[in-house]
Amino acid sequence: MSKKLTESSVPRIDVGPKLRKLRHEAKWSQQYLAIQADVKQATICRIEIGKELNPSINLVNRLALAFGMTLGEFVDEKQTDKEEI
Repeated sequence: MSKKLTESSVPRIDVGPKLRKLRHEAKWSQQYLAIQADVKQATICRIEIGKELNPSINLVNRLALAFGMTLGEFVDEKQTDKEEI
């Protein structure tokens, strides 16, 4: 029998810090990013401050595309670590 996945067993990736870092590097406001990604500015704010801890794959993909990145590049924690060294 296969083990059933529960919400607590699925790893979560906190995209807020990376989102804020990329947005600041691009010198974009939350409103500008929201327009580029076709999401509400309040959603960008909630993600960045950690109140939106489980954004949908579709939402994260739209944010990645706004920065010209693939979804994989956007959520790759190794890439963030390399940039900070």
